[in-house]
Amino acid sequence: MQDEKEFTPELQEEQKHETKVTSDPLNERKPERGGAVLLWSLLICMTVVQTSYFNVVALLPLYVKAHHNVFSFFELGILLGAYQFSFSFASPIVGNNLSSVGRRRMIFIGVWLMTGAVALFAAAAFFENHWVFYAISLIARLIQGGADSLLSVSMLSIAIIEWSEEAELY
Repeated sequence: MQDEKEFTPELQEEQKHETKVTSDPLNERKPERGGAVLLWSLLICMTVVQTSYFNVVALLPLYVKAHHNVFSFFELGILLGAYQFSFSFASPIVGNNLSSVGRRRMIFIGVWLMTGAVALFAAAAFFENHWVFYAISLIARLIQGGADSLLSVSMLSIAIIEWSEEAELY
């Protein structure tokens, strides 16, 4: 027979001390290789997302005035503000589910949602009916804001995890 120790509270305490417990396993992993590639990838992704947002803000009022001059400034403001509304609504939900879904998966979903939403927003221009254009544009803007929250929250979380030692500097 094997030499078995009887399970006692003292043995349990001894086993606790033998097991190495790390306070934060994310800090154990340092970005030795690929840290710069990861940083540039995150920055490029964020730049593309923000560029699509700012292009819409700059060009949409001019397009609507030229092609769909039936909308008031209030309706145009709702269309532009839908992005921020859905971003603000989705960000806490994304943050709460980041660990369970995964940061890379959130970025993957966000990129595809943003791509689809930009394509949908562009397709709205093909509709001559003013209210069809408005409805499709509003749906696309809501999806864009949600997709941006997936990307922004995930990318900032990755940056903090990868460069946590320097977090106080920034």
